[in-house]
Amino acid sequence: MALSANPTDVTMSGPLRLASTFTENLLLEYTNGMRGLEFGWGRLDVSNLQRLMTLHTTYADLMRRTPYLARARGSNLLNHILRSLEQAANGQPVKGAAATPETQLVVISGHDTNLSNLSGMLGISWLLPSYQQDDVPPGGALIFSLWRSPDIGALSMRVQFVAQTLDQMHEATPLSLSNQPAIADVFVPGCSTAREGFSCEWRDFQRAVQAAIDPAFVR
Repeated sequence: MALSANPTDVTMSGPLRLASTFTENLLLEYTNGMRGLEFGWGRLDVSNLQRLMTLHTTYADLMRRTPYLARARGSNLLNHILRSLEQAANGQPVKGAAATPETQLVVISGHDTNLSNLSGMLGISWLLPSYQQDDVPPGGALIFSLWRSPDIGALSMRVQFVAQTLDQMHEATPLSLSNQPAIADVFVPGCSTAREGFSCEWRDFQRAVQAAIDPAFVR
């Protein structure tokens, strides 16, 4: 295994990178419904796949969640997320927000790399049924939701990670209120409390996220 750096990126070469790509390809075979000889040449089942995925999450932890690499790659995205939440909290336009103050739902589509970068920056972690810790499966989503107390108007934040289980994707099972995807409440260091869903006071969340962003990588 070898690491190399250039002015814009850090890359890895060697068996771990190859194993990460290989095991992700096997994951995509299973989630696309392949079975029998189509899936891992007939030599795999879902429990073996889950164990093999440690190779993928180990690579992701090193190359995507290492704090400096995560800040370099994720600060610009996290800044847009924070400014969008600030705009929603204040009801006034904020430079860098991803939508208008009236927008109630913002969806930013990206890659598993982006979500791993955010988790490394914020020091957050999750574990969903059928996956390895901090895995980012196809269609996974990191949700930042802003809540307003109906009685006193106080603002709070909750963070969740959501993804279909392996079997839901494998069987192409329709999702519904009675058959929901897997959901994990996420603890955010520096602001989360023991309240339901590890909710944060808005100002504490704002400070924690701002501290995680490196302005040198914001544009």
